[in-house]
Amino acid sequence: MRALAALALALVPTLALAHGGQPQVLRLDFAPQLPGQVFASTDNQGPYIGEPAAGFRWLCEDAIAANAGVRFVTPLGAGPTHWLVGTQDGLFETRNRGCDFAHLAGPLAAQRAVAASRHPARPAEVLVATDGFGQPNDVFRTTDGGETWAAAGLAVPDRITGLVRSEANPAVVYVAHALGAARSDDGGQTFAPIKLGPAGLDVAPEEFVLLAAPPGGDGGRVFAAVERIGGTHLLRSDDGGESWTSAVVIDDLPLELAFDGTGQRGLVITPFAGARRSEDGGLTWAAAPLPVERLGCLTREPGADRLWGCTNVFFGGPWAVGFSDDFGRTWAPALGRFQDVVGRWPCARESQGKACCQHLCPGEGPGGSCDDQAPAVGEACADPLQPDAGVGPGPDAGLDRGVPDGAVAADAQPLPAADAGPVRDGEVRDGAAGAVDGAAPAAPPAGGDGGGCRHGPGTPGTLAPFALALLGIGRRRGRRR
Repeated sequence: MRALAALALALVPTLALAHGGQPQVLRLDFAPQLPGQVFASTDNQGPYIGEPAAGFRWLCEDAIAANAGVRFVTPLGAGPTHWLVGTQDGLFETRNRGCDFAHLAGPLAAQRAVAASRHPARPAEVLVATDGFGQPNDVFRTTDGGETWAAAGLAVPDRITGLVRSEANPAVVYVAHALGAARSDDGGQTFAPIKLGPAGLDVAPEEFVLLAAPPGGDGGRVFAAVERIGGTHLLRSDDGGESWTSAVVIDDLPLELAFDGTGQRGLVITPFAGARRSEDGGLTWAAAPLPVERLGCLTREPGADRLWGCTNVFFGGPWAVGFSDDFGRTWAPALGRFQDVVGRWPCARESQGKACCQHLCPGEGPGGSCDDQAPAVGEACADPLQPDAGVGPGPDAGLDRGVPDGAVAADAQPLPAADAGPVRDGEVRDGAAGAVDGAAPAAPPAGGDGGGCRHGPGTPGTLAPFALALLGIGRRRGRRR
């Protein structure tokens, strides 16, 4: 798989991989503090945050760090404003709901993380698995919303590749790494080794990928994949990884797996070999057609049976983010195109998020143009914002109202202070400090830099279909958790 990813990179023109071009959603996260909201993290444009009914807003990755490469978003604590964000550039936190970011302090200050897992009943308890290069990696746990962190003591002298918490018993946690795999029965405080598969399969650690630990039972049921060219084994264990059986062999990779809330209905998707369904908790699997080809990011919304998924709109996908309420038999778009956002993420005028994102545009078409944007933006997406008129003094003064640059929505009305997630154009939600500017901000420096933030250069190029296919597989495999 690493060889395929390397080949894809070799075939893709340099400009095509430049910052902001041809984004692809790689992961979907949910925050119980923002019910109904989904965080769609992209490979090069940051998260798109929203829901089907109200639409999506965009927070550019430059608000976190230049070319950050967002990997996941996880809330810390019970409130809606403190988030942990994993990126290729390390771990960051925001304490004002995504408008300002800083590197995480403490033992994770110099670490990079592959995944995070939040305890479903204890919002201050979160696990983070690191995958930095050239240093020992571990699973870190916080029980106070990220104020302090403690390592489990794995000290793996290579990368951790996956972290899965059991939906049946949140005290049971599984981790995969470059030397093997392990299970914790105390919520991630300590781990003990488990097997990598059936004895006769002779599984190497780099082939082993954790997939899911579904609802039902005592937490001992867990699924993994042994990814091999010529046949990927879907493995099932009912005793917490002490023994494994190969449930089905699929001539494709990578696999993505989701179960319903009962843990009985299962759905496996692959890039090219179609889907498999199970109605008996994963004991048997049968081929099943899907109305959407090359579906990815398969996940179930917590507390519901709604499935979410993503497709690559630059490789024939029908939408960027979609959902299904009949366990994958039919799908509806939630975010059709990246350009179809209802505005940027609302932040105060003096915030990092406002400064970094105001001169950028959400999404880019195959030719690199910024047409058909909503809200409207200037040519080349580099026009300076005009002062936001019509916002009087008060707790919402200075907030980006999500209207076209230099304009004011006619029906703009403040909303209650309760934070309920992304807002529509012309609405104000968070109580943000700041005052209405008396003059338009200076135009950005040459090169499209927005408000002093560093943005990567480049315009998307044209990709050959074969290179796109390999790149899509490599991108998805690289974000395994």
